[in-house]
Amino acid sequence: MLGFLREHGYWVVSGLIFVEFLGMPFPSFPVLLLSGALAASGELSLLALILFASVSALLADGIWYAIGQRHGRALLRTLCRATLNADRCVIQTEGIFSRYGGGSLLFAKFVPGLSTLAAPMAGMLAMSRLRFLALDAAGTVAWATLFVVAGALFRDQIEAVVRWLEQLRHAFLVTLVLLASLYGAIKVILKRRMARWPGQPESPGA
Repeated sequence: MLGFLREHGYWVVSGLIFVEFLGMPFPSFPVLLLSGALAASGELSLLALILFASVSALLADGIWYAIGQRHGRALLRTLCRATLNADRCVIQTEGIFSRYGGGSLLFAKFVPGLSTLAAPMAGMLAMSRLRFLALDAAGTVAWATLFVVAGALFRDQIEAVVRWLEQLRHAFLVTLVLLASLYGAIKVILKRRMARWPGQPESPGA
């Protein structure tokens, strides 16, 4: 895994982040951590990783923003169908934007579910392109920097774990499955907690 990242790190990071923020269930943060570990040893550039990660996420967000402008609430309902309660998902997302406004984009990347819904919501609410880009870029750079720097700071521990896993047959596949399962579990937990955030309107009939 580390050898592959040494050769193709920037493109792997870019590709995974792009498809994740287009809505595919491919958690990119483990790759950001591994890439950050390589950056700490001088094999990749820390700044380049943050740049590639941020630009890829912003491109995906830009697509959703444009689609949100055109299709509005219908798009939001379509994206929310993956949740247990589509109507509640729409109401919760609108409630977050009502409470925090455009500032929601500053922390959206750190909240599973909202990371995909925030950009089309901004388009649906007719947020100006310049304001959307500024807020989304700030939140995206903060998100990418956190994971890449964390990988660099914990390089020794991360590389030790990877070396141990690479000695096991099928370790890479097992690791991906476990990480994907963990990511999915976190998304479900956080979505349920979002339902109890203060100030969230109740869905009809709730």
